[in-house]
Amino acid sequence: MIAGICILSLFGVGDIFLIRKIILLSGVLLFSLAIVEEVEEEVPKHYMMVGRKQRLFLSIAAAMVFLQAGRINIAMDYDTLHYSVRSQYVLNAGLGIYENLGMNNVVYTYPKGLEILTMPFADLKSYSYIPAFNLWVTVGTLVCIYMLVRHLSSRRAAWRTVAVAACIPAIMNMGASAKTDAITLFFQLMAIYFVMQYMREKRQPYLLMGGSALILSYAMKPTAVVFSSLVLVVSVVCLVKHKLVKIRLADRWWILVIPEVLALIGVWARTFFLTGVPVTSVFTGLLNKIGFKLRYPFNAAEVPNSGGELLSAEGWINLVKRLFGVLIAPVGEDMAHVVIAWGSGLILVFLVVIVLARRMKTIQVARVREHQHKYVCSLMTVVGLASIVSLRMLWQVDGNYFMLFYCLVVVEAMVALDYFTKKTRLEIMPRLAAPMLLLNVVVMMCTNWAGAVGFSPVNLVHSGYFDHRAKAHQDMIDSGNAAIWNMLEVNPRTRLLAVGEEPEVLSFPCIAQTYNDMSGSGGDVHLVKTLAQFKEYLDWAKIDFIYVQAGFVEPGSGVGYPLLHAGGRQSHRS
Repeated sequence: MIAGICILSLFGVGDIFLIRKIILLSGVLLFSLAIVEEVEEEVPKHYMMVGRKQRLFLSIAAAMVFLQAGRINIAMDYDTLHYSVRSQYVLNAGLGIYENLGMNNVVYTYPKGLEILTMPFADLKSYSYIPAFNLWVTVGTLVCIYMLVRHLSSRRAAWRTVAVAACIPAIMNMGASAKTDAITLFFQLMAIYFVMQYMREKRQPYLLMGGSALILSYAMKPTAVVFSSLVLVVSVVCLVKHKLVKIRLADRWWILVIPEVLALIGVWARTFFLTGVPVTSVFTGLLNKIGFKLRYPFNAAEVPNSGGELLSAEGWINLVKRLFGVLIAPVGEDMAHVVIAWGSGLILVFLVVIVLARRMKTIQVARVREHQHKYVCSLMTVVGLASIVSLRMLWQVDGNYFMLFYCLVVVEAMVALDYFTKKTRLEIMPRLAAPMLLLNVVVMMCTNWAGAVGFSPVNLVHSGYFDHRAKAHQDMIDSGNAAIWNMLEVNPRTRLLAVGEEPEVLSFPCIAQTYNDMSGSGGDVHLVKTLAQFKEYLDWAKIDFIYVQAGFVEPGSGVGYPLLHAGGRQSHRS
């Protein structure tokens, strides 16, 4: 699908309405073929059966999924409203994804795989379809976790792991957002599962499907360049080390990889056409050094560092503080985005369990599972080290950076617990894990990426969806912007530079970006250093109107001079 939208966009015919019609037609065709042809089941009959003892674990996982579903309509976070649900204004205004819409912020040049995949849901009255899609992806993540544990241990351990994973805020709180972390994690875990399946059956299609999933992860999120690459390197090293690689080039199953490769090329091509580099936000400086050149007005800012030398005493102290925050108590200014997606103290307990299991040589997996177990351990170690480096280097730490590490720790720890004696397991789980799981549930009930409290209100008379567009329109009317809304609604391709509260000012029905987008984090402050530079940017972006929210610009704010003296452009104040 992603590759198809990219191809349509290359010819300038990638309109969202046309894409929606093609998807509907394709869905009807595939559904008809599924009815006509009988599909053979390859999954073992009892592979995912839920026994009486496992129903409790399934119920816990289902409750956590329903918890996220219950607040999708009211939990539209900043990033979701900033760019994730505005495909028709920031990604595809009618000609496809390759049109330059005059936006220079890095969030508009990220790999847009998820936005392209969910583009048929764009331009609808409700924004909730895209977070709902992400919630189903999160359910898929729980299924992947089940399948990973099932490779290494019993069905009972697998269901227990699913219940534990569903109670970790870092994993589940991303399910009620349109952010790309959930789907990136899903493809990474899928890739790991297929590699493990290949280790078991030595069938090349599994290896190709794993590679395809990993390729798609690169099209979803910039951080995949780091973490998906680590999965790739560890997978190759483990397969080569255990002499499991037997690649047959003359194999018709190679066709599985072609759509994913085309999708990645299409997604990265958009970033390249706009900015001059194939991927932004990570390794931009390195790309410049090897020959890529950033185009105007995009900024080649390096990843913000947390300060201090890497091996300095100050650096080590800062790292210890952050480890304490991430693993035990996420408090403090740089932990603001960790508590939302917190792994909780349960991760620390599980790390201790894994270490004890290693020292006591408790884990004695069957020989057929030995390579798979070493593979998961290697992944956990390497991804964990990379996570520690990111904790040390990054200025702003987000808990969602460590989702893959948390999943691998939970899988490894629950497998280890399954090989402990029943007495030891009963001592660890109720006394240590159970209280923390209850704390995790409380944390998830109180936190989400939007900071929304409670659940979507029950309304017996409704249209079957929550009308976010109508709410945004009413909010604009209440704030005195009705006339401006009506003027901009006439032509959705109108380009607006807005100065005001974010993301509220981005809800105008046109190609709207904010002054902070242009010159703040992810933008380039040099564009507004002088009036001439500001005018140059306005010409490049082809801005039609400048909107200034009443009372927002104050003396000394730093935005008044170039903005309010931009001659030759139209300006509107509310």
